[in-house]
Formats: sequence, C-alpha cells, structure tokens
Amino acid sequence: MLVRTLAVAALAAITASASAGIVGFVEDFPTGDANWRGATDAATLEWSAAGGPDGAAYVTSVFDLSGTTSGGFPATVIRASASQDASGGEYVGNWLAAGVTGVSFRFRHDLPEPIQTSLRIAPSSNFPGGSAFSFTPVAAGVWTEVFFDLSPASPQWVSFSGTSYEAVMSSIANIQIGFLVPEDLAGTATVGRFDMTGFTIVPAPAGVVLLGFSVGLGGRSRRRD
Repeated sequence: MLVRTLAVAALAAITASASAGIVGFVEDFPTGDANWRGATDAATLEWSAAGGPDGAAYVTSVFDLSGTTSGGFPATVIRASASQDASGGEYVGNWLAAGVTGVSFRFRHDLPEPIQTSLRIAPSSNFPGGSAFSFTPVAAGVWTEVFFDLSPASPQWVSFSGTSYEAVMSSIANIQIGFLVPEDLAGTATVGRFDMTGFTIVPAPAGVVLLGFSVGLGGRSRRRD
C-alpha cells in the first residue's frame, strides 16, 4: 500500500510538472492581442478592451473570402505562433504529457450565414499537424462557445497529416482557428469579421489519470503474486 501511495504521489508531481504553463492556460487578451495574428503571421488583429462576452476584451480578424474556393481547405482567420511569441509561449510544449483533452473559446462573426469552425495544431515547423472540426454551428452576430475534443478517440479529428495522434500532440507550437467556407460565399467579395476571446486549454481530469495508474499498479501486484 505504501509503495502504491508513493507511486501515485510521484505521478501527481510528474503530471503537475508536465502540465505547468499548458493545462489551464487561458488567453482572454486583457491588454492587447498578445501577439496572436490573423490569416498570416504578418496580419495583425484588432483589439477591443470591452464588448466581448460579459463585457470582456476580445480580438478581431478581418478576412477577405475572395481568394477562397468551394470545398477547399478551411480558411484560417486567427492564429498563435511560437515564432511570434504568442501569449509568451505559455501554451507551447508537449500536450500529450500535459494531459490536454480539449480547447475552448468564444467566437463571433458577421457572415450572412452560420459557419462551422476548424482547429489545427502543429509544431514550430508546422508539420505534422492535427486538424479537427467543431460540430457547433456559429450563427452570425452571436457569441458562441466552441469546444474541440482533443482526446484520442474524438470524432472531431479529421487528420494527423499521415502520422499519429501521439506524434502531433507531443509537440505543439502553432494554433490555427478557422472555418469551413460556405459554398455560396466561396470566392465572393465578402469581407468578414471574426472575433475571439477566452481561449482555454482543458486538462485531463486528474482523478481519472491517477485512478488508471493505481489500477495498473494493482494489476502488476497481482501478477507478481
């Protein structure tokens, strides 16, 4: 029992260390754009000190849909890049070791119809990357909470760039938030505004992790017996 208790305590310490600066990370842009960018690393975001959910601050990306195509890749409108020191790099690292299970944020746009949001996460080289689609449609003019389930079996995953979940999640430096361009808007002269705040990295439930580890210890003890 003592060995199991010490092992569980050790795992808790390791998990806390690996999670530092990643799990529980929140970017709500209280004083500026925190070096987040728009469609490219060179495209700066507008910053509003108030007017977001519950009066919070938020950032805005302006995106021209004229260069998009029907059925093409999702359009990236807001990004965080390690090369730009977005959020001081606090989200950068091994999301697998940290136990990250998802991300959420509040999102708003002014396009004439609802859109489906996308997420891509990748290392500093930007490859391989993991891409996911949200099932929550975001209506125009309404702040909507969007959640991406990043657990291994999540149905929201659509690609790991020909690699694996573990390969993608073990080194995250870039985050791209985008949307699937509606067919009737693709390639049009529409210029949309996309607002975001409250980007949050969700940790794995500690109790579940520790329970799984303790059960594993018990199993090994029984095998030794």
